[in-house]
Amino acid sequence: CKKRSGSRHCVMCGRSAGGECVIPTQNKDVCNVCDTGIWLLMYKNVHFKWCKGCKKFLHLHAFAQKLGAVAKSKSGAKKGPPKQPTKCDICRGRGRDAYRAKREQALTQAALHGPSTTVKSQEPDEEVE
Repeated sequence: CKKRSGSRHCVMCGRSAGGECVIPTQNKDVCNVCDTGIWLLMYKNVHFKWCKGCKKFLHLHAFAQKLGAVAKSKSGAKKGPPKQPTKCDICRGRGRDAYRAKREQALTQAALHGPSTTVKSQEPDEEVE
């Protein structure tokens, strides 16, 4: 864990931390404004975005799954623009797998220890005849 001397600066916009520019410690010197935008590297005509899971900038193709879903959905019931993804497809998949494993472990524990530690299932109940 390194101690920093002096103020921190965003590696994208160059603003120093403080006031409206917030640089979370987990963001590796990228401020909250810059970590939500889609960037264009003009001389290569390449779009990229910050992944909060990988903690690095990735080509926009890494976010294709969620960006495709955002593009297909119309702002419908929600007001304002649709939310952009904060994590790449790989990190989102890793999160789903971790949630699934945690859920299966909780269900296994509930089965072993009885109804006092049961976990509600999100699946619809089956009808018993």
